[in-house]
Amino acid sequence: MDRIRELEQLVVDQIAAGEVIERPASVVKELVENSIDAQASKISVYLEEGGRKSIVVSDNGSGIHPDDIALAFKRHATSKIRLVEDLLSTRTMGFRGEALSSIASVSHVNMKSRMSGQEKGREIRISPGQKERISDWDGPSGTTVEAKDLFHNLPVRLKFMKSVQTEQSQVIETLSCIALGHPSVQIHLFLNGRPALSLPARRDRRLRLLDLYPALSENDLSNIILDGEGIRIEAEILSPGKNRKDRKFQNIFLNSRWIRHPALLQAISQGASGYVHKDVQPGAWIWIEILPDKVDVNVHPTKREVRFLESDRIFSLVRRAVQDGLKTFLGDAAPSPEMSGAKPESGEPVRHQTQNSPSSASGNFFAREKEKMENVPPDVRRMETSGQNTRNLFSGRQGEASGMREPDSLSRKIQSSRTGHGTFDKSFRDLPEVLKSLPPASFSWRSSSLPDMPVQVLTQVYGTFILAIMGKDLVVLDQHTAHERIRYDAFRKGLSDGNISTLPYIFPQTVRLSPLEVQNIEQRIEELSHLGFDVDIQGPESIKVSGIPSLLEGEDPSDLLQELSESSHQFEWPLVRSDRMDETLMTLSCHTSVRANHMLGKEDLIRIIRSLLDTEFPFSCPHGRPTILSLPQDLLEKWFQRT
Repeated sequence: MDRIRELEQLVVDQIAAGEVIERPASVVKELVENSIDAQASKISVYLEEGGRKSIVVSDNGSGIHPDDIALAFKRHATSKIRLVEDLLSTRTMGFRGEALSSIASVSHVNMKSRMSGQEKGREIRISPGQKERISDWDGPSGTTVEAKDLFHNLPVRLKFMKSVQTEQSQVIETLSCIALGHPSVQIHLFLNGRPALSLPARRDRRLRLLDLYPALSENDLSNIILDGEGIRIEAEILSPGKNRKDRKFQNIFLNSRWIRHPALLQAISQGASGYVHKDVQPGAWIWIEILPDKVDVNVHPTKREVRFLESDRIFSLVRRAVQDGLKTFLGDAAPSPEMSGAKPESGEPVRHQTQNSPSSASGNFFAREKEKMENVPPDVRRMETSGQNTRNLFSGRQGEASGMREPDSLSRKIQSSRTGHGTFDKSFRDLPEVLKSLPPASFSWRSSSLPDMPVQVLTQVYGTFILAIMGKDLVVLDQHTAHERIRYDAFRKGLSDGNISTLPYIFPQTVRLSPLEVQNIEQRIEELSHLGFDVDIQGPESIKVSGIPSLLEGEDPSDLLQELSESSHQFEWPLVRSDRMDETLMTLSCHTSVRANHMLGKEDLIRIIRSLLDTEFPFSCPHGRPTILSLPQDLLEKWFQRT
């Protein structure tokens, strides 16, 4: 093994930069946070080629003293703290003194700054391994930093940069998080000279939230405040009807800084347990204000992760804020057991605000009080078919025999088997294993005979499944996955036949999306055009829709584009054209298919079955989920011991 030696300063700087500067969005984050600490009220960001060629951040903040311009690039040189004790009281976005030195070690940096009241400012040019060049500068007060040729001296890091579109999306997402923490700051983003994000200064967080999510309205949000004992929590809780399956609509801010905290994300999920369906995530934007000595922000180089002194209390408060926010939409309804989860617990007192009344920047602490929730039994919905009540299936009149005895209840049969009278318990427990042992329908059916197979539709169950007789088999079909396969195959056939047509709108529609969603749609313009969409990017938050595919007639173009944007979010590398097209087809097929809990007429049920049997592979949806469960006649006879 070689002898131990001290590393050269350039190597040290690049190692440290690897912890702070991961991609262009990291540079933007550090520079914008410096601007906020400098009390800037307006910040402009300019990107070229996704930040690889150039990143410029300009502000109207307090500026840097002329004599400190070179010192600003020394590692751990900062104006924000002096003593160890300052780490326990700092409220600034940055304090480690690493950002500028890290950026300068992996790019060519040019910084210009002038303090307000100073006649002249200074300009410094600095590159890795070279001596800095300083000159006078007489521009406006504030600071402008340009970082060019990012990672030019780190080929390995450069090789791992993603596509221009992906890096741009990361920058938009980073700026959006910063903007939500600082609504009073005006923020603008330009991508290759084109405006991509324009956020005016706002007096409160809700207005900034609505700027970033144009599809939402004030009626979709409920404002909740918990205030007292050194902690203040403000939350904007989203209406359950707008929830998503991912956590895109969940953001947590600590003293105006966006943070990543898995435990608090879990608190959001627990707060919604019993109020929203278990398969979706609640929408919640949480702002936590806490005394600096009750939190350690010096855990991670980028300060995204923190440690709380009273973590259990904050967890409970966040959970309670989500619960009470959802209550404002659901009224006094108790949590539904169908929504999964435990009963909400009591927590800190809360001040409710109406959906249309966002909070001011501060709130008062209200005296503690205990709240009790009563367990209200869920409503029992009675399903009726063809005007006949299900209670009359076994008898002429309710509770009276009609030539035969009403069957014993399931619990009575199980109890009977436990006492040695009958064998129902054993067969009942074996049922799941029997179902697991069934071969896929594709093994028992010949594809060539499917279109001619006799079909008898029996009923629709739970608004989700179709019960039918197909050939000699009793089958259960999932209406959503079946319809998804039908849609997908129709698109594929239209593409292969060159028969995709566009349904033009007489009056083009303008769809408003968030800047990040518009950016994602722009990546898919080519695929959308081939599929029959006629769309144009009109601005950083708007898309003009002049037509949609004829196969999607009647669908809402806003919903379609939003779904496509969400499916392309977090693409880490550009897919080959065929894969991207297939991904788009699967997204459209899933989104536009009939959903669960959607009642259908008998003709529609027959149409779904017949159309499914005509597809190339009717036994699963494009994502691989099964469409059909087949129970052959001989299996049923064996189950009931008829053979």
